[in-house]
Amino acid sequence: MSIDANKELVRRLVEAINRDDAAAFEALVAPEFLLRDAVVPTPRGPAGFREAAAVFHAAFPDFEETAEDVIAEGDKVVLRWTARGTHRGEFLGVAPTGRVIGFSGMAVFRVADGKFVESWQCHDRQGMLRQLERAAACEGGGGR
Repeated sequence: MSIDANKELVRRLVEAINRDDAAAFEALVAPEFLLRDAVVPTPRGPAGFREAAAVFHAAFPDFEETAEDVIAEGDKVVLRWTARGTHRGEFLGVAPTGRVIGFSGMAVFRVADGKFVESWQCHDRQGMLRQLERAAACEGGGGR
């Protein structure tokens, strides 16, 4: 596939994440797909990718990711993204706060035969946890 086609795959994946679209995950993610993410370890394949996305949708039902930059070379595509959502479910041990939080991250995807086969992901977990903990402290009367 061309570099432009690989970049378009990433844009379609961001849309699928926002919709929590199982059919799109099946179409975009290879059965042998491996997600390398320290926060959300998952099984392989489209189901594993959807499981990872579901963790965020369970905690932030209005979760929305935005592709800020999509850069490609060869079979790799880099995505710099931002995300926002309202904390309505437990996340990383923090009870729901009802607050909107935002965070950012990056992912490197490897594409083969028109599907994602591997991804390395990282995001600002510390910044996200600070927002959640700050919100939880405010809700519990612990100050600002």
